[in-house]
Parts: sequence; C-alpha cells; structure tokens
Amino acid sequence: MKHLAAIAVAFFLAPVSANRCLASENLAVGAGSAEQPQGGPVKVTGVIYTKRGTYGDFGWMRLQSEFDDAFFVFNDNFEQFSQHLQQPSSSTGEGCEAGGGNATIRPWQCEMPPRAGGIPTGIKGGGYTSLTAEVKNTIDHAIEAIKSSVDRFHFKRIFYSSCRKNVDQNCTLDDDLGTSIYQPSESVRAYIVNRLKSLDATP
Repeated sequence: MKHLAAIAVAFFLAPVSANRCLASENLAVGAGSAEQPQGGPVKVTGVIYTKRGTYGDFGWMRLQSEFDDAFFVFNDNFEQFSQHLQQPSSSTGEGCEAGGGNATIRPWQCEMPPRAGGIPTGIKGGGYTSLTAEVKNTIDHAIEAIKSSVDRFHFKRIFYSSCRKNVDQNCTLDDDLGTSIYQPSESVRAYIVNRLKSLDATP
C-alpha cells in the first residue's frame, strides 16, 4: 500500500495536461467493443437519493431503458481511485470493488463501456478538509477521466449525487454534492460540483 500511495502521489502532483494521454490510454482498454451511437449535448444533473427503487437510486436508474444514455458519478476515496487509474483493466483490483454509499457502483467503472466514474472526496478514511492545490489536481484528474469516457462513448447525461440544502447533513450549497461516509469541506464540494457542471454542454 505504501508503494501504491507513493505512485499515486507522484502521479497527481503532475499537471493535468501532462497526464491526459495516460487517462485516454487507460480508458481505451477494451477498444474494439461496440461504442454507442453519436449523441448530442451532455446534461449534468444532481439527483437526491430518497429510497431504493426510485429516481435518485443509481442502481435502479441503470435498469431503466430511459437511462441507457447516462453516466453516473460516485464519491470515491483517493486510494481506490488511484488504484483504478494505475490498473484500469483489472476487474479484480481494489479500484473495482463495491464500496459504501454511492460507491456501490464502483464496479461499473470497470465495465466496457464504463457506466460510472469516481471523484475522490477524501483520503485515509477522512474527507478533504480544505481545497489545496493537490486536492484540486486530484479532482481535475477525475473530471478529465469522466469527460474522456463520456466523450468516447457519447453519453448524453451525467448524474451525480446531490442533497437537500440546509436539510441534509453537510449540505449548504445549491446543487451541493451529496455525501455520507466522507464529509469534505464546503470549498471542496463546491469545486467538485463546479467542475462537473463545466462538462454540461446543453444550450
């Protein structure tokens, strides 16, 4: 694990632009699989989980044909996010294991085409407490990986977990990021949501 952490830290300290080729190569595993037809503009939407089997439950949504064009974003931890980037084709590694909260869909990112992608919200069991340059760079890498999958396979919609402002715990912003296990700071949540919304290409 120490070796993995050292690799991951070195990877994320590099500028995003220098690693775009690596991300693209990682996501190209399985080339030759049928890609979806060319889609239109991408819409980014935050959805609130209320109960199983309804809108907001990613597992249920994926089973509905109306969401065949959707890509789902889950809250990841730095360690398993790094593991997946280092070994994107390993379906048995930690980067493909189901986690708690909305990270139950983590295995979806190991399918071809991938139906999900993670954004780290914390490390070593705790949420990011401040938006440092390193944290921003990590989030930027996650956004680049998500964009690569969405562009390559022509997904039309991106869904992320949101929450009820000033009602749910750790939810203080409009369209805030829904969190449960990790509790990242407001500045981190705001940055993640803003970066996700930057992928919205609808008129």
